[in-house]
This record gives sequence, C-alpha cells and structure tokens, in this order.
Amino acid sequence: MYPSASDLKHMYEVAKSEIPIETALSGLHEAFDHYVPKYSGDTIRAFAYIKQHLFYKHYVTSQRTLASQQTEKPISYANKKRVVRKELTPDWLRENEEAAPLTPAFKDDAHFEEEKKKLAESLRELEQELKNN
Repeated sequence: MYPSASDLKHMYEVAKSEIPIETALSGLHEAFDHYVPKYSGDTIRAFAYIKQHLFYKHYVTSQRTLASQQTEKPISYANKKRVVRKELTPDWLRENEEAAPLTPAFKDDAHFEEEKKKLAESLRELEQELKNN
C-alpha cells in the first residue's frame, strides 16, 4: 500500500510535533491494536486515524504529567516577599494631631458618675415616651 498525499501530510504533522519517535511508534501499534471494525471488511485506510490517536494520547499524557508536577510543587506563600506600602501622612493630618492632644473623656470618677446618672435619666424618659405612644 502506498501512502497518499493526505497521508504524507498527516505523517509530516506528526513528525513535526513534539511527540517523541518512540511514543509515536508505540502509539501506532496501539492504534491498530485498539481498532474495532464497525462492519466486516472495515479497516484503517488513512493515516489521519493514526494521527488523531497519537495526538490524543500525547495530550492525555502531557496533561497528566502537568497535573502531577503541580501537585508535587505546592505553592508556597511563605517564600513570597510581601510588599509593604509606605504612604506619606498628609501635612493637614499631622497638624490636627499636634493641635489636639489626647484628653481623658472624664476628669475624675465623680464626673463619670454624674454623666452616668444623666444618661440613665434620659434613657428612662425615652422609655416613658415610647410606652405612652
């Protein structure tokens, strides 16, 4: 049997692909071994069938090796350098911080108790208004 121009084209594509020769030869034999005729007298008549089988086999094996490489090398976030941004504080914010020193909210405990009583009284008044409405 002589190869047709189409067969030669498909063979050239396989030869130019990244499929190793040993893999291509084993895939060729595998394609013939796994071929199931659909009717009596059905045979492989073109190299296009073999090319399809070879490319599929190569794709599956390359995806498996890629997946195994990704699982072997987990992403390490500890090794990555963190980027720390240092932003300048605006002048107007620094002026406000300097002008307003921190003062305590209450002068002493007596002042605190007085404010607490006022708040409790206003809370009772609000509750009364809510009950009346």
